Order: sequence, then C-alpha cells, then structure tokens
Amino acid sequence: MTRSLTGSGCNNIEIAVSLFQKHYNHHLLDQTKLYPNGRKIVEHFSNKKNTILSNKPVVFIEKILGAINFLSPFDSILGGDSLSEQKPNPIGLQFLMKKYNCPAEKVLMIGDNAIDVETGKRAGVITCGVTYGLGNPNLLRDSKPNFLIDNLSDLKSLFN
Repeated sequence: MTRSLTGSGCNNIEIAVSLFQKHYNHHLLDQTKLYPNGRKIVEHFSNKKNTILSNKPVVFIEKILGAINFLSPFDSILGGDSLSEQKPNPIGLQFLMKKYNCPAEKVLMIGDNAIDVETGKRAGVITCGVTYGLGNPNLLRDSKPNFLIDNLSDLKSLFN
C-alpha cells in the first residue's frame, strides 16, 4: 500500500488499507476463477494434506473458496493475518508442516510467484512454480524453483 500511495498526497496507510479491503470485499469475485485444472488436480491429490498459505487475509480466501464451492478440499487455510509474519517468512509453512507432522522432504510448495518459491526454499521444502497467475513469470523463473510447470495437470506426472 505504501508503494501504491507514493506521490498521491495520501500518507495515511491505515485508512488506505481499510478502504481497499472494504472495496475488495465487495468485488473479490468479479474476475476470480480457478486456474485451469485447479479443481481436478486438488481432487487428484485428495489423499494428501492440501493447505493454502496466502498473504491475503483469511476471511477473503474463505469467502472466495466458499463462493466457488471449493472450501472443503483444504485441510487448513492460513492467510496473511493468521500469524505474526507473512510470506516469504517461512513461519506459516513451518506451522503447517508441524501441524500435520510432515517432514520438509515430503512437502511441496506450489505458487505463481517468486515469493512462494522463496518461502518454500526458506522452509527447506520442494518448490514448484506455475508460469501463469498473478506473479511475474520472469521473476518466478529467476527464483529457480525445483520444478516449473505450465499446467497444474503436470503435477500428476511429477508427483504421483
């Protein structure tokens, strides 16, 4: 938010964040859709623990998933307001690993952003970048994930 307000004349970050969250809450579904094959791949790996670790506030994540009928496949959801630190700090991922007693070598962090890869690396887990989404694909490539895929369906051949 600080970067967004640079040069705007507004320097009250708290008010800006509050106004943004109010607006986002009313419009978060306007252009939201699952990534191609997202539902199928989560269902394919339903025998595994599936969690979400996002910097988005958890209430927004749950509202989105509830609206698209996709809340139930996830064992845990952590948002940016769930713990004291956000990604790329690995605290959220480490919390989930401890909660489900999952050693790092059995954990896969998937994301569309270099921050996701950095988070996974800091936690010592396997990382996989998807080349589409909100992240910058060049920064994602430069972050050097263990795997880089163009389609979530590719996870079947990599991790079955």
